[in-house]
Amino acid sequence: MHRIRRAILLTIIILILAQSGTACVIQQEKKPIRIAISTWAGAEPLDLADQLGYFKKHGVEVKILRFSVYSDSIEALIDGKVDAGMQTLDDAIRSLSEGGNVRVVLLTDYSFGSDGLVARPGIESLADLHGTRIGVETGTVGHFSLLKILEAAELTSDDITIVSIPTWEIQEAMLDGKIDAGVTWSPTLPAPWKRHTAKC
Repeated sequence: MHRIRRAILLTIIILILAQSGTACVIQQEKKPIRIAISTWAGAEPLDLADQLGYFKKHGVEVKILRFSVYSDSIEALIDGKVDAGMQTLDDAIRSLSEGGNVRVVLLTDYSFGSDGLVARPGIESLADLHGTRIGVETGTVGHFSLLKILEAAELTSDDITIVSIPTWEIQEAMLDGKIDAGVTWSPTLPAPWKRHTAKC
């Protein structure tokens, strides 16, 4: 609870400084700071702060834009459609390496077990992934996780079929039999495991 409060407070301070800096340069009506988020535990403190009125209380105008597809929130930041984004550190580093003008200003979440691979019954070990269809949102931290999982299984991406799919669609794709396994994260990680008796 203390970590969440600290993250919210630091976010407010950073946003106040950002708006103050802008106001010093241009004296005009304040525009809200647009922040892209997706369904990810690390982004929820920001949404909570907004719902509790913390930004308004401290005189910061914030507009939160929630994207159902995580990679779309990344693209929105790269394309300048938003002013900030809540994303994983490795995705921020990847954006920077590709020439994106991004800066990491706050860490809000440490993931220890929030990301995982779920698989249909019958897949009992990583070696059993050979020849399967695995759903993952390509070009994101989930894709990187999948490559590391394959490496641990002494497999390569040539040994499986990667199905590019948003993380929130993993559950239904498994239930519909379109994929045999999928890489996802909380809060969507527990759902397929409970409903589809999948292995985490």
